[in-house]
Amino acid sequence: MAKKYLIHIILLCSSLLMNTLLFSQLYDEKKLLNELDKYLQSPELPKDTNYINIINDLAAEYLYSKTAQTYTYASEAIQLSTKFSYPKGETIATRVLGTYYILKGNFTLAESQLQKALSMALKYGLKQVEQKIYNNLGVLYSYTGDYDSALKNYFKSLQFSISAHDSINMALSYGNIAYFYNERGHYYKALDFLFKEQTIRRAIQQDNEAVLYNTIGLVYKNIKKYDSALYYLNYALILAKSNEDKYVESAILVDEGGTYLALNELSKANTCFLKALSLQKSIDDEWGMMGSYAGLCAMANLTKHQLEAIKWAKLGYALAHKTNSKQKIVDFSGILYRNFEAQKRMSEAFQYLKIHKLYADSLFNDAKSKEIGRLEAAHAYDEKENERIKLQKANEQVAHQQELKLLRNINILIVLAIAFAFLAVLFFIKRQQKIIANRVLLQKNTEIAAQNKILEHQNLLIKQQAQQLQQNDAFKNKLFSIISHDLRAPLASLSTAVDLYNQGLLNEEESKLVFAALNTDLGYTNDLLNNLLHWGKNQMNGLVFKKDAVDIKKIIKDNVNLIASRALNKQISFELNLASEALIAYVDSNTISIVVRNILSNALKFCKPNGIIQISATYIQNMVSVSIQDNGIGIAPENLGKLFGMSNFTTQGTQGEKGTGLGLILCKEFVEKNEGTIHVSSTLGSGTLIVFTVPAV
Repeated sequence: MAKKYLIHIILLCSSLLMNTLLFSQLYDEKKLLNELDKYLQSPELPKDTNYINIINDLAAEYLYSKTAQTYTYASEAIQLSTKFSYPKGETIATRVLGTYYILKGNFTLAESQLQKALSMALKYGLKQVEQKIYNNLGVLYSYTGDYDSALKNYFKSLQFSISAHDSINMALSYGNIAYFYNERGHYYKALDFLFKEQTIRRAIQQDNEAVLYNTIGLVYKNIKKYDSALYYLNYALILAKSNEDKYVESAILVDEGGTYLALNELSKANTCFLKALSLQKSIDDEWGMMGSYAGLCAMANLTKHQLEAIKWAKLGYALAHKTNSKQKIVDFSGILYRNFEAQKRMSEAFQYLKIHKLYADSLFNDAKSKEIGRLEAAHAYDEKENERIKLQKANEQVAHQQELKLLRNINILIVLAIAFAFLAVLFFIKRQQKIIANRVLLQKNTEIAAQNKILEHQNLLIKQQAQQLQQNDAFKNKLFSIISHDLRAPLASLSTAVDLYNQGLLNEEESKLVFAALNTDLGYTNDLLNNLLHWGKNQMNGLVFKKDAVDIKKIIKDNVNLIASRALNKQISFELNLASEALIAYVDSNTISIVVRNILSNALKFCKPNGIIQISATYIQNMVSVSIQDNGIGIAPENLGKLFGMSNFTTQGTQGEKGTGLGLILCKEFVEKNEGTIHVSSTLGSGTLIVFTVPAV
């Protein structure tokens, strides 16, 4: 139990460090201090916006090492920004202060500061700061257990990056989302987003991010693929050393030590923790040092060196108080009280358990209140022991006197015991016979019930197979009907036209008319074959849906351009009314493109010459809504219900264009498989409106 608890502490410490690294921005500390020193040494220099920028950068730099200075610099930056009416400086300082409170475990103040910073960023149009705040809020809500809000903020940051074509922050957002999924136990989703981040970083020649490969290693460790975990952790360590980034290098060593600990390679684990601690001391990385101390505590407990565990835990506990980290105080006080208890040092164990209980708040209330009572009793044990010994001696004297009386009654008890034993044996034999009979009956009933379940399952399989055969037969009949009816006519027309042309029976004007008609037929035939292919693959479960964040505006514009020539031939124009921002949906882009193309083709088919096709798209709540309106011939009310059925309902277009009825069937199936809805409304003679929705990111 102690091993499991301590390994959890190691993971918590190393995870917190790596998570904060994901949304931090490190600065050149030496350069910043030199610039600050110029102001401090020259009182005549005014504390202007440049000075505010310097102390804001230092506040961010010291978040994970000198947290007290972070608070001092951020507070001063807020005061000066207010004085000089510098909203950017105030917004940045407020964001850093919110991040500071996350690290201190004061989540109420953290949320207050971050929401205040977000309001200012929105008000003053500070897009880059706004994106960072969304990342910070994602981390905050992840810590507090509001996972829906955490993921929502991470995706907001990602949407910003996609809209701005900002590859660097897009990679950062993918990394944060991956880390979120890893912490929630969705390891393969985490790997998917991590490899997306890796692809982007390679494209922008930033494939030297040690944090990325360290996180990949952590995910592989969580799925117990330790060889892969060590491969990525070692590669991350090489990158961190080449970048001379001691913060990241020490964090990777802690994670590598945890991996060796899981493999029970204790010597290698101990080496990693000690190396990490040495690095962290050299750069005064107090948060990292607490992670190393937790790892060394785990080592000591696994090797039964409780005094060693107490030594490391006390060092970690002192740092936790210094940095005012409530979670770390909970962790190290827990290690201390468990080891003092194992040493039978109940007074000290009780002292640290009270601290553990005080800082744990509601997280440990129910479970640890019982533990306090148990240790209070143990603490009072020593004081009551002497009194118990005195009472025991007195009781021994009374017992000696009673022993004589018991000896006189023993013969009577022996006789009664023999009689009772005889009756008990008879009762036991009868009871066992009844139990055996009941067991045989129960076994038979169980066998009958099992056979009934097998028969029910077989009947269900037979019904499902019969339904599948009927569906396959209907699919075959549908396919051959379409092929024989709709493919044969264009091919026959093509054959006839070629014969007339070869025999020289067509003049130039007739040839133009014939081949124009053939071009229309071939266009129809191409649409038919594409729809048959997509519909057939979907019916036979061969169509793969791969969802991702997709801009619906781009899909609409691409498909309008695709059919523009056909619209020009019919003198039909398009009117686009799309939202100004990117419309990001979580869908399979190929099938949604087929949906848009089919709806546009139908609108073009039934629109009269010189008509207009209106296309609108916008966000509605948590969905992206697309509507396509034509002013064509419309659909009779009695035919609206046939559009999405399997009855192969179709009519000719305004210039005799043909159709198979498959297009709208495909639209309905593809929209619903993307978790959306589709609706058609029409007025005969006035036109048709088709609206579909898909989930927004």
